[in-house]
Amino acid sequence: MHTLRLIVLWALSVVWLQPALAGRCPNVGIILDRSASMAQTPDGTAPSPSNPTKWTIATKAVSDIVTRNDGKFPMGLVYFPSTSVMGVCGASASFDIPIGYGQQSAILSSLGTVMPSGNTPTGDAINYAINDQVFLDSARKQYLILITDGKPCCMPGCSDASILAFDAVNAVKLARGRKVEIQTFVIGFGKLAPDEQQVMNDMADAGGQPAATTGMYRYYRAEDSTALNATLDGIIKTVISGGGDVGSGTTVCDDSCYSVPCPSGQICVSAQCQKNPCSGVSCPAGTYCYTNGTSAAECISPCRDACGSGQRCIRGVCQASSCADPCAKAEVCDGGSCRADAACAGVSCKSGQGCVAGRCVDDPCAYLTCPRNFACVAMEGTCLPLPGTDPHADDPNQLAVSGCSCDLRHGHTGHSVLTSVASLAMVLFLLRRRRPTSS
Repeated sequence: MHTLRLIVLWALSVVWLQPALAGRCPNVGIILDRSASMAQTPDGTAPSPSNPTKWTIATKAVSDIVTRNDGKFPMGLVYFPSTSVMGVCGASASFDIPIGYGQQSAILSSLGTVMPSGNTPTGDAINYAINDQVFLDSARKQYLILITDGKPCCMPGCSDASILAFDAVNAVKLARGRKVEIQTFVIGFGKLAPDEQQVMNDMADAGGQPAATTGMYRYYRAEDSTALNATLDGIIKTVISGGGDVGSGTTVCDDSCYSVPCPSGQICVSAQCQKNPCSGVSCPAGTYCYTNGTSAAECISPCRDACGSGQRCIRGVCQASSCADPCAKAEVCDGGSCRADAACAGVSCKSGQGCVAGRCVDDPCAYLTCPRNFACVAMEGTCLPLPGTDPHADDPNQLAVSGCSCDLRHGHTGHSVLTSVASLAMVLFLLRRRRPTSS
């Protein structure tokens, strides 16, 4: 084993296993333009299978972002003009799909049935949306994502465009000026005329979340499907990181048991508290109880002995591996070396999870306690000996370890690993200080 690499891996695992500092997740309301112009293509040419309409692209983009983020934060959807209010310029008095958790199925079902029609009552849609009771929750940040392809307009020939543009900008200002502020991301979809760009810029300036503070395009400009998908993805990452850049290491929001501990005897699996399979299981001394959260409890041995060439000890058993050492979170073993998993680039997971092949997966290390002088390999649940310790040494204080034991004298996960590594570093530091200096 490469001792330095293992020390680094264990030190990092301590950070990963610390309680999350994330705040409560924001409410996100998507306001989607379904006016008749959405039946056109982004570039204004004839629709075809290879050149879909703005409505087809927009509904697919919203579907994708909802599917990828279902359960991560409360979200809802409203269309304008309304699908239920009579007239070509009516606005819904409430969200078509109320803001909340677990709305993926309802949103996807709705997107599959609604079609573009009518005019563009942007201001009325925003004014009605911000009256939703969920936006009174001062413990959460509040956001609207406006997706529209043109200037507000209700009268024939858009003779009311100037008045409705003023109303739309004022509605965004009103949302931001409420006691519980609602900020608005403005996405201008398709190729927009200069007067339409100006309305988008004015709304973006008023909304508090412009794409840029200066320049020609202060709104989020999306002229094709690729740009729309990338824009929505970037906005969602900003939203769930509390307004910061997820890539900068800002803690992702979390309302789940990944941040709020489960009751005794339960563990957090897929953001839900469930009975710990290891609860009440008594394993023989020197072994530990393993579960990945959904698997049955299993008493297994830590990795005490070195494996042969081309193998690595994984959960007590030598298995084929081209990498001699375990890889860190969001890494894969490739040709004998650990490298970053490209599928995990930009993927932000909750505390107690890690990215595997682009998907957030629960870390079994959050559920188990390794025997004394052993530490857990993140995302694997393997207990490896701490550097400088004898994995075969008898430990008269060793007790049977079951599940997520909180007795850190008899196990090393989470904070106890940091204590061990910090203690080792302190010993080395003191030894260096006690060396006689040369004269």
